[in-house]
Amino acid sequence: MRRALRLILAAAERRAGLFGGHARARATHLALLALFGTVALAFLLALVTVALADWLGVKAALAIMAGLAALGAAAVLVAVAIERRAHAAALARQATEERS
Repeated sequence: MRRALRLILAAAERRAGLFGGHARARATHLALLALFGTVALAFLLALVTVALADWLGVKAALAIMAGLAALGAAAVLVAVAIERRAHAAALARQATEERS
């Protein structure tokens, strides 16, 4: 009985070690992907800003880019508000289901 238990625990430990190694590798890859994606986005924004500056002038280009950034921030705020309402509604539904 003890031997069977040891075999089961050893197999579980090997599987957990394999899963942990895979999870670490996946997390590292996702972090690197986020890093390089952020760098690429920064260069893309710089490229667009320089192109706008050549076309419209520096002040107009910076104003346009600032406006687009503000518009993006506003969109995120709207998404956060929608998610917050949906979460509150789900909590209320769960509370009423638990009462009944």
